[in-house]
Amino acid sequence: MKSIDFDEVIALKSAVNKECGIYVHFHDYCSSQVFSLDEPNEKAQAFIEKYFAEKGFRAVFNDEGTDFMLE
Repeated sequence: MKSIDFDEVIALKSAVNKECGIYVHFHDYCSSQVFSLDEPNEKAQAFIEKYFAEKGFRAVFNDEGTDFMLE
């Protein structure tokens, strides 16, 4: 899994809120970073996948579509 710096986390949270009107939670653990949404949102998932693809990352969502990590 890949990590991003806090400035990029803030930029992501702002972009998703502006584009989709939802909040992205950020969880920073010693070995990884995990992002989560309060509930599945197809528009937000598509936006996040595109957002990170443009930066050379791949957002990998869980089966429920609420949590994701970066590759």
